Amino acid sequence: MKPRVCRTQIFTKVQIKLMTRQNHLKQKAESKQKSEKRKEESVYGIIYTCQERSNSISSEIQTP
Repeated sequence: MKPRVCRTQIFTKVQIKLMTRQNHLKQKAESKQKSEKRKEESVYGIIYTCQERSNSISSEIQTP
């Protein structure tokens, strides 16, 4: 069997800058959504204990 040849991508400095900027903007938007969601939850009295990364709701407590 022949070893698989992987093509490595070569990025220019500009591309890397753009990529990091996109990631940064994405993270910014995500954190904004999270904080807005937290505000909403506190208004409705719903407490979510979210497992970080897996993003699954382990327990859902609703206050009347």
